[in-house]
Amino acid sequence: MLCITMRKGDYVTLGDSIVIQVEQISNERAHLNINAPGRLLSSGERCWSAAEASVPTA
Repeated sequence: MLCITMRKGDYVTLGDSIVIQVEQISNERAHLNINAPGRLLSSGERCWSAAEASVPTA
C-alpha cells in the first residue's frame, strides 16, 4: 500500500492517462478530481471513507 501526504492542488499521475488531484480538504474529508478514460471509471458504486475500509476490495 502506498500512503502519501498531499495538499490542495497537489496531484499524482498513474500510468499515462490517470490524474488524481486534491481539490479541497475540509474537516476529515478530501475532495478529489479524477481524470481517467471513461472505460476505467464506473458509476453507481459507493465511495469509501477511511473509517469504512483501509483497503478497498474489488
